[in-house]
Amino acid sequence: MNFIRLLVTGLLVLGSTSCAGRLFSSTPPAYFEVNYPFQAVDCGGSIRARVRVWPFSASPPFDRDQMIVLSPSRQVHFSSRYRWISPPGDMVSDRILRDMAMDNLFTKVFAAVNPSRASAEMSGHIFRFAVEDFGDRARVVLESEVTLYRDKPRAQILFKKHYVMEGTPTASPDPQYFAESASELVAELSARLRGDLCTMLKDSSFQDGD
Repeated sequence: MNFIRLLVTGLLVLGSTSCAGRLFSSTPPAYFEVNYPFQAVDCGGSIRARVRVWPFSASPPFDRDQMIVLSPSRQVHFSSRYRWISPPGDMVSDRILRDMAMDNLFTKVFAAVNPSRASAEMSGHIFRFAVEDFGDRARVVLESEVTLYRDKPRAQILFKKHYVMEGTPTASPDPQYFAESASELVAELSARLRGDLCTMLKDSSFQDGD
């Protein structure tokens, strides 16, 4: 695969002569981001709740800003040149926060740094965020879990769901493919999550009247 060759070549250059190492290290990193146009999900009105969204955590090695490829033998390859603008957990939670706010899914949605009172907290975890190489084909995979909970008046999990998203396979993966396919998967995750939250919480006693 082209992308894996790029990664492996980078590792070989780093591990070769000091001259080659200097040459490789002078190559500036190329940054990519998860980006897609907002897609509305109709919930028929806002859920009466104030939700704080925390940055999502991630299992190693997917907590790094380097692009990652999983080889057919399940070896992990890191790219020293191709990077995300921030770790995957931050990018995914930022997109979900934006989409819920623009959708008016809840009365108010805000980031963890906001000291406002919240009636519920949203957290998440990234299990996989990588290109999976199968020899003649490769695809992007995003595996995550999202939880909505509250601590008062008593600790309670309001919503928890595991999601696995797989991109369209390609025979010619490259960093741009990774970025575009990952963006499509995060968009799909956001839309499915908002739909699931609307279905499960719209008529529940969770709404707080704020």
